[in-house]
Amino acid sequence: MRHKPQIRDMSGTPAGTKDDASRQQVRETRGILRGIITADPGVRHVELLGRLGTTGEEASGLLQALEEEGAIRSRVEGGSKRYYPGGMKLVAPAEALTGLQRLILKTVQSNEGLGPGMVAGLLGIPRSAVRRQAGRMVELKALRLERSLWGTRFYIGSEPECDGPNESE
Repeated sequence: MRHKPQIRDMSGTPAGTKDDASRQQVRETRGILRGIITADPGVRHVELLGRLGTTGEEASGLLQALEEEGAIRSRVEGGSKRYYPGGMKLVAPAEALTGLQRLILKTVQSNEGLGPGMVAGLLGIPRSAVRRQAGRMVELKALRLERSLWGTRFYIGSEPECDGPNESE
């Protein structure tokens, strides 16, 4: 016998498992979340939950569903997660990159496809420092990593609006 896929509602739960009132509540909560994020781009996760007046467990599924649909975007800045409307361009803030990270970015810009060892050799710093800084730069989307059989290679961020700090300023 063939397994029939379950139809899911907007919260990601199988249809028919909730009554109409709770489905309506989910739709309203999703709308409130989108409204808060649209009105205040860059709102921190804790602030968002405070404004919503709910626990993280209730909102996390809805936030994840909204993000998967492309209605919102999130990124970690410092120690907190921030949310933005889905169509908003996110630029890697220049103040978020340290001096060493800017050097790594400049080296990768001039020689895309280098590995961490080669970048470390060109800059005269330990490979572990390059790997550690590259992890933070990937979070900021200023850098992207590609892994292959020959190791990890560095490239400029995957999104054109996140190609690092503007050197002319």
